[in-house]
Amino acid sequence: MMSTGVAPEMTNILINGTGQFGWGPKPEKYTIWLDEGQAHMLILVNTAVDTTFVFSVDNHTLEVIEADFVPIKPYNTTHIKIGIGQRYHVLVHGHENGYKTERYGNYWMRATPARKCSKFAFGPDEQMGIVRYNRTMPPRGWQDPLSEPSLYDTMCADEPYDKLVPWRPWTVGDPVNIDPKVEDPYTLPNNSQYIFNVGMISSGGPNSSMPYIPNDKAYTRWMMHEAPFRINFSDPTILALDRINELIDKPYLDVVTLPNATDDQWVWMVITAPDKIPQEGGRIFFPAAHPMHLHGHDFALLRQSNKNWYDDLEIGHEGEGRWFTPDKLNCRNDKLKCDNPPRRDVVLLPATGYVIIAFKADNPGIWILHCHIAFHASSGLAIQIIENKERIPEILGRHGGREAIEESCESWRAWQSNPINHWDWHHPDHFQDDSGV
Repeated sequence: MMSTGVAPEMTNILINGTGQFGWGPKPEKYTIWLDEGQAHMLILVNTAVDTTFVFSVDNHTLEVIEADFVPIKPYNTTHIKIGIGQRYHVLVHGHENGYKTERYGNYWMRATPARKCSKFAFGPDEQMGIVRYNRTMPPRGWQDPLSEPSLYDTMCADEPYDKLVPWRPWTVGDPVNIDPKVEDPYTLPNNSQYIFNVGMISSGGPNSSMPYIPNDKAYTRWMMHEAPFRINFSDPTILALDRINELIDKPYLDVVTLPNATDDQWVWMVITAPDKIPQEGGRIFFPAAHPMHLHGHDFALLRQSNKNWYDDLEIGHEGEGRWFTPDKLNCRNDKLKCDNPPRRDVVLLPATGYVIIAFKADNPGIWILHCHIAFHASSGLAIQIIENKERIPEILGRHGGREAIEESCESWRAWQSNPINHWDWHHPDHFQDDSGV
């Protein structure tokens, strides 16, 4: 992607490992059996490289009961949109006479790529499995279904915001990390910033201090903070907290430190996907949706919008960011949902839109926030968040945690120091050719 400027194209869709590539032999379709009149739970996980899927079972209702392991108030739907890394628990309710409703009791199960959220070299337009009711082999063998899909929207998006109502309610508090008296959030120090703009930038090269591979020239990479993220496998941040200021001075590490907040205080983050960013100028944005995943926390989704955050005077567009100046980024703003908002750990950042998320500062550690599209994360679309730094050593000290990490690092360094273990052993400095995520 960096050398050609063109994103890689996907070649196949698998359902539990079953699919077909090219013109080779056709494997049997992935198949499940339902019992008549009974509910069956399916755990749907999107493990794709670069595709949001729309999942459905012809002529069946899906009752959605969990999103990213957060129990929600159940709702019924004919289809469900699943971004990369997202997980849903759904109940499929079997028909009372499933083998009579459709030919031999067989129905298509469909995984359809969402429009504008996928890129395939040549099809497939969807991958299909089979849902069967009749467990005994019919006289003429198993028959393929003839069922038809429901009509539904396949545009790239998350499940509807108002459908994801957590069963156990949360009330989000005002942000501890945003000073309402600051007029311009871009004047804040790097480690206090709360607005993060996803985009692409040309970086690296022979005369650059950025330790990127390849380094024969500057390449266009994804980023969301000061520079495309890259972490050294042999020098993990969790063992370098005494050098935190040195880490912050290295923009490619994209370290964002949080104040020493208490367990009941909230950290808010604004993540944008702008068409252009006048404040920085050099960054560009290719309009694509990004499934953003936070480690270490469930976050509350205070707002998700496909409208641009920034003004675009050339086309007369007024950005919605004017609604959320620092003095308005709080729970008194009726455009934000603080009373039991949806919560999860992967959210789709709409192309040219933005999300506002919040999490409680109750889990000290070092957490990655990154895009779940594999080659975006590899390119550098990530940051690491150091949460409550002062409390981390005490937690690491329990049950020999630090010693275990240091022992693992020593084993890693011994292995990594031998060039024969490298993919390009003729050039040992080529060992890590991605961001480390």
